Amino acid sequence: MLGAEPGDQVVFVYGENREVTLKVRKKDSLLSLFGSMPPKREQKDMNWEDIRKEAREQWLASKQKKEDERCTF
Repeated sequence: MLGAEPGDQVVFVYGENREVTLKVRKKDSLLSLFGSMPPKREQKDMNWEDIRKEAREQWLASKQKKEDERCTF
């Protein structure tokens, strides 16, 4: 009835007048995202440890940026 399939997420959205709406978030397969963004730069000599380290640093920087944007003085 909702069109949900295994792996999809069902989201409960609370609105005004105490109404609840159900929405389905479709699961994106990883392959469907292939080629959607060009690589940042060519780096052929990175190992998995270096890749994980860089990804974590970028994630922490984006998290800090979001926190900074929320702080208003």
